[in-house]
Amino acid sequence: MKINLSLSLAALFLLLFSVRTSLAQTHSIAWQNSFDEDFVKKQQIGFSSDSKYLAMGYDKGSVRVFTADSGFVVRLYTPHMYHVFCTCFRPGTTQIASGDRKGNLVLYDFAAGKELWRAKAHDKAVTAMCFSGDGKLLITGSKDRRLQVWDATTGALVKTIWYKKGNKVQSLYLEHDGRTVIAGITAVTRGLRMFDMGSGVETENYEIGNLEHFDVAPDGISMVIGSLHRKIYLFNLKKRSITKTLKGHKRWTTDVCYNNTGRVMFTASNDNKVFAWLADGRKHMPLLKINRDVDGVKCSPDGKYLAILGENSKLTVMNVASIEDEIAAYVEPAK
Repeated sequence: MKINLSLSLAALFLLLFSVRTSLAQTHSIAWQNSFDEDFVKKQQIGFSSDSKYLAMGYDKGSVRVFTADSGFVVRLYTPHMYHVFCTCFRPGTTQIASGDRKGNLVLYDFAAGKELWRAKAHDKAVTAMCFSGDGKLLITGSKDRRLQVWDATTGALVKTIWYKKGNKVQSLYLEHDGRTVIAGITAVTRGLRMFDMGSGVETENYEIGNLEHFDVAPDGISMVIGSLHRKIYLFNLKKRSITKTLKGHKRWTTDVCYNNTGRVMFTASNDNKVFAWLADGRKHMPLLKINRDVDGVKCSPDGKYLAILGENSKLTVMNVASIEDEIAAYVEPAK
């Protein structure tokens, strides 16, 4: 009788523990994809605006399109001869812009299996790109000190914006009113540069030491910036100022992104970890640790999936739909 009672109590304890764990931790790995090519830094992973697909470029010029929920490859095509640094979906379409290390730019409709246009965009690698909210314009950045503005429908070059100081463009964002393009540019001192879309003139410059990547929340006001000296900056685009400086990673912060609500942000680092944060920086929790540097993070537009690119030659996609509640309930283990 004592043995049966002990077993019953043990079973009850395990049940309660499993329920508590499931309530406390809801994120999980949805799928992973390994790639065999020698790893070269990937700058950008693209999600479709309906969150059904994601695209990633590979070393030998190919692009793979996956279903976001299961990782099924729905399209594999090779629009380039060289390593693809960037992939970006045109809003509301199945069209994907991709740029390679020789400066070539291609717009491809993966559903139709058809190339729409291509251009020699830059003299050096295409390292960042973004579409305007309405999908009419595509902006590309590179190591050649140019921003190029394209008509996304025809592939015609609309405008060239030159900048004198700095090296390559790591991140790009066109403000909601379409008047200002913001570039994260590397240099000895790295910073945010603002350019007027009409004149192409640089209007503002904010030197932020060791800036690596940035992302802008859906409200178009809040920006998170990752830096190479472990700091994470919160920047207000309305006030044009840093509002808070955060510390969490033990090494370089390699990438950052917001979720669909803008209330959660994710950070990646070459300390091999991904963190999830409340967007005001009050609280953060570990999300994933791999055995190599984490190079990129990107959240789907619906907030359900987080794509994580690691130098362990894996693309990992996690379910993060309930991550805000999970961070709020998280209690840091006692040291």
